[in-house]
Amino acid sequence: RLADADFFFKEDRKRPLADRLEDLKKVTYQADLGNSFEKVQRFSRLARYLAERVLPDGLENVETAASLSKCDLVTLMVTEFPSLQGVMGMEYARIEGYPEAACLPIYEHYLPTKAGDVLPSGSVGAVVGMADRMDTIAGCFAVGLTPSGSADPFALRRHALAILRILEEKRWDVSLPEFIEKSLEILRETIEIQEQRLSENILEFFRERYRQMVRRSGYEPEVVEAVVSACFE
Repeated sequence: RLADADFFFKEDRKRPLADRLEDLKKVTYQADLGNSFEKVQRFSRLARYLAERVLPDGLENVETAASLSKCDLVTLMVTEFPSLQGVMGMEYARIEGYPEAACLPIYEHYLPTKAGDVLPSGSVGAVVGMADRMDTIAGCFAVGLTPSGSADPFALRRHALAILRILEEKRWDVSLPEFIEKSLEILRETIEIQEQRLSENILEFFRERYRQMVRRSGYEPEVVEAVVSACFE
């Protein structure tokens, strides 16, 4: 396996990471939501929107990290060893001389990967990760792929919780309704959305995730309900 990995690494290095962005056009993200290239284009715009508000000095690194964030998915190394997604993108970007502030987020934008997992250590990875997740949530809600009961094939609950945890950790002044609407605005350019209350439904989904999150922190249910009902923006 080590010999295989050495071969894959050498073959991957024959092409710059950025050149693989076009290859994502051949990778279906979701039948109704297009290919992986289109997804990257959407959440890259959303990441820029966020960065302009919370990280203007890091805008260039955000744009670089977002555009490269999924390129390693079509490398030989990640095709053979899927658990290395993000890791190989980060390492290939480092080898190619990108600034560390754009390399580390290629890996960290996937964090947290599960409940209780660590958050991105840097703000660039946090911005890109939030944008990627919000595009996933908005897209799935737009085409009717919402969680039901215990079924959540696109891990939307986990994605929403990750966004809430990052916002809480970073203490960024971000309007969740505006963030949701911006994602839907970008999405509407490529797909037709019929649902009129989509923004409200997504916001309510976040509200419920937040309600559960703070209850697990030990607050009394009555206190949680009073706060969440009064204001959730």
